[in-house]
Amino acid sequence: MRQFSYVLLVILAFASCSKPGTGGRSRINVFVMRDTEKSLIQDMQVYIKYGATTSPGTEAGDYNDSEITNHHGKCSFKGLRRGNYFFYTEGFDSLYQDSVSGEGFLEIDNKSGERNLVIYTLPIQ
Repeated sequence: MRQFSYVLLVILAFASCSKPGTGGRSRINVFVMRDTEKSLIQDMQVYIKYGATTSPGTEAGDYNDSEITNHHGKCSFKGLRRGNYFFYTEGFDSLYQDSVSGEGFLEIDNKSGERNLVIYTLPIQ
């Protein structure tokens, strides 16, 4: 009987471990801003990589999902589980008439709910 309890405990421990990604109860709101003006940028593509703390690259295929910022410079990724998330944004800034990019990282801990991340952009060199 003790051996059965131990096996059941091990199975439950592995089942409770979840990887970063969808299927959770957290939301990350991403705000994209101009670095020098501190104003929000709309229509920016924001990419998310689950389980990453550093950039996997700058190609869309390097990421798990993406959203476009609204007229307030905000987009949201909903239904996320706890873990690490890396963000990359790239697009055309109509104020500067130039392509810009930026990146950021956020960790979701054990608590569900909303978190905010501000990504500051710079012109692409």
